[in-house]
Amino acid sequence: MSDAGAAAKSVSRWVGPLGAAALLGALVAALSLIGQGSNEAALGGLVTVVWLVMKAGSAAAAYLGAGAGVGRVAIWALGGCGNSTPASGPGAGEGTGPSAWLQLGLGVAAMLWLSHLLGMLGFLSGPGGRWVAWGVVASGLALLIDQVLRGSLRPERWPVIPPWVMLAVPGIAVTLVAACNPPGSLWLGARSEAGGYDAMSYHLELPKEWAAGPSGSGLLGAGRLWALEHNVYSFLPGAMEGAYLHIAAMSGAGRADGGNFVAGDGTGVIACQMLHLGMGIVCAMLLGRTVWVFLRRAVPGSAARAGAMIAAATAVSIPWVVVVGSLAYNELAVCAMLACGVLACVEGGLSPMVRGIAAGFAAGMACSAKPTTLFMGAPVVGLVLLWSVPRRDLMRAVLAGWAAGGAAIAPWLVRNWLAAGNPVFPFGAGVLGKAHWTAEQVARYSAAHRFDGGVPARLAALFSPDRGVRHEQWAIFLPAGLVALVIVAAWKPTRALGLVLLGGVATQVAGWLFLTHLQPRFLLPLVVPMVIGVGLAVGVLGAWVGGRSAAARAGVPIVATLLPACLAVWSVTIFLGQRDGSPNALLVAGPAGMTGQAFAPDFATAGPTQQREVLENFASPPIYVNFTFEPGDRLYLLGDATPLYFLPGGAPFAGAVLYHTTWDRSPLGEAMRAHPDDAAAWTAVVREAMQGGSGKRGRGGGDFVLANLDELRRLCLKDHWYDPAVTPDLVRRWLTAEAQLVRAWPTGPESGVYLYRLKAPAQGGGGGR
Repeated sequence: MSDAGAAAKSVSRWVGPLGAAALLGALVAALSLIGQGSNEAALGGLVTVVWLVMKAGSAAAAYLGAGAGVGRVAIWALGGCGNSTPASGPGAGEGTGPSAWLQLGLGVAAMLWLSHLLGMLGFLSGPGGRWVAWGVVASGLALLIDQVLRGSLRPERWPVIPPWVMLAVPGIAVTLVAACNPPGSLWLGARSEAGGYDAMSYHLELPKEWAAGPSGSGLLGAGRLWALEHNVYSFLPGAMEGAYLHIAAMSGAGRADGGNFVAGDGTGVIACQMLHLGMGIVCAMLLGRTVWVFLRRAVPGSAARAGAMIAAATAVSIPWVVVVGSLAYNELAVCAMLACGVLACVEGGLSPMVRGIAAGFAAGMACSAKPTTLFMGAPVVGLVLLWSVPRRDLMRAVLAGWAAGGAAIAPWLVRNWLAAGNPVFPFGAGVLGKAHWTAEQVARYSAAHRFDGGVPARLAALFSPDRGVRHEQWAIFLPAGLVALVIVAAWKPTRALGLVLLGGVATQVAGWLFLTHLQPRFLLPLVVPMVIGVGLAVGVLGAWVGGRSAAARAGVPIVATLLPACLAVWSVTIFLGQRDGSPNALLVAGPAGMTGQAFAPDFATAGPTQQREVLENFASPPIYVNFTFEPGDRLYLLGDATPLYFLPGGAPFAGAVLYHTTWDRSPLGEAMRAHPDDAAAWTAVVREAMQGGSGKRGRGGGDFVLANLDELRRLCLKDHWYDPAVTPDLVRRWLTAEAQLVRAWPTGPESGVYLYRLKAPAQGGGGGR
């Protein structure tokens, strides 16, 4: 090659990355300037996004980069599992071993597993947790940097990133800006995510409690990643919550002042949202690689690259992916691990047993992120493994996969067995043991987590705009993905694979219909086989029309770009419609605005009249509590189970807040059953429960109740999910007789949120100040 040709090739390597970077910067700037609520604050939104990307984004990127470094160890360990059997499967013969893409996927899986284990052992909690968390990340990054500088990932060996990569930028840009907004500010309404309720109830709240360490133990804190009786979601596998605990520890959440996880500037929770976004990007990369591996032998190289890039761009542009990717959820970790499992089945240079181990471990970690993956995603990996491994090696590969999957999910099973006597609690409570729950709690939880309708009702839900495939956050993706898979199955060279993927989709839909309570978000694992189908269809159609003309062959991927482009436009439209057209109204304030930390210095220097005006007219319940509570005060959240932003006394966790999920033990409900019509006895029982959460702080201070009557009405009268002994009428009667109203946030007659202080006990401490 001439010097001019080499120079041209060198320049062409940077067209895609630089174009993508420029487009990303432009779109992020544009989206962050929109919907601030006032023109004066618009520039502040851009500055805030830049600052959060540098601070919170760097923490999330460091975690994922460390995962890639840990993947180097995982690949080395797989090399010791025996490669005596010749490499087999669709990727046989390519290279001498696993690719950097598989290293990334398995490394992230191993990092999730390691964070979970360290959290269970208590190494990520308390003041020392920060050193352990950063030590693990630094070690992983050191392995990766060494590989880039001296090993197989030297820059001259990097693949050329084509301009096609710019197709993925709009979806990433809108997710990034949305992720910079504080939890609870976007995706409002029951058809979306109710403001990220699950994140504030447990995805982020549990790491906040776990990180507090032994000093926060008692009613609420276990001093480690462990099951907590007041929050049943702590009994779920929690792989992604373990990663959020790792981020919390990196943010100093175990320090006495809470660091910057929820307290301080609150950038730790934004880092968790960006970590989930990063999982979506990892998923897209792995799906693109999988499509390329499938296509590279069947179609021209340009068509294979186009199919791979369109698949990756589609994955990050789906509105559902944008919505959950901007929240600290676990669905995109599921998709990333499933994508890694499918890639392990087809990547070149692997023996059948190594394929089984890698695929099984990745599928096991997907189940460790969300237990419904056991039937909503793992079968897809299993079917592809069965298709990719020669029949003579099938049993060995399957057994290896089962063993690796079991090892991946073992920490959860052991933790629950030790904590509850039931390794899968709260599942199987009727057979394996109900732990600390009563039979009534088991029945209530089970009834709420199943769909009681018959087959016609289930099918109606599947095709409904509220729950199923017609939900606006799917846009046109699901029908497009189904058509793509049919095209793949119709072309003879890819027919077997197309049928396998269609079979995987069928198992996923059946699992959703008959084994879940039909939550629309639970369909997200469909992204993996359908995105692969989209990418393969681009290559298949290109090969089918290739014999007609070069123009026709080139036109297929160009037309196919309309899918990710339309999905991205749809995603942006949904984002811009949030909060009545002001999606970034809380962007500048951020988590510190939600807790009041951003305003604390000004509030402290304001005069009494100004302070009173702020508290009476502007402060939200968390801000009011955080600004007015004194050391020793305690709060009971009645009806509400989202205590994320409550930092009484300035600390994120001091045992001062008592809450429980709707399924867990209600102190008030127990009191009402034990002492019917005795409001004073109810107060004594609730006060005792509140003081049990105060750790070693003694019994001084005031006892307060924050009653969310709107939530109580929904949970008690509409959904029937709350303790049946508790009703809104009884709550009002109790508080009227036994407490003094402090502050009200009414939403209507006898509705809204109300803060009461319980009357001082007749004798002993624990009442008023």
